[in-house]
Amino acid sequence: MRTDIDLEFLQYCSNTELRELCNMLTHDEEGNIRFSEKLTEKDSYIENYPDNCKFLWKDIAMELQLFGGK
Repeated sequence: MRTDIDLEFLQYCSNTELRELCNMLTHDEEGNIRFSEKLTEKDSYIENYPDNCKFLWKDIAMELQLFGGK
């Protein structure tokens, strides 16, 4: 996956903002896990979510690229 410079702003987001974004990417409106998401399978997610989401910004960017069809 190539780096998307338009998503590099994520490194400056707060833990709360990144946690909310993770929740939107990984769960649907009813709170069920999305079938298409890959973020929750990553070791970095398992180790850092929900308290250290700042460590996940690159993984979140990759998920956005997949989710957004880039």
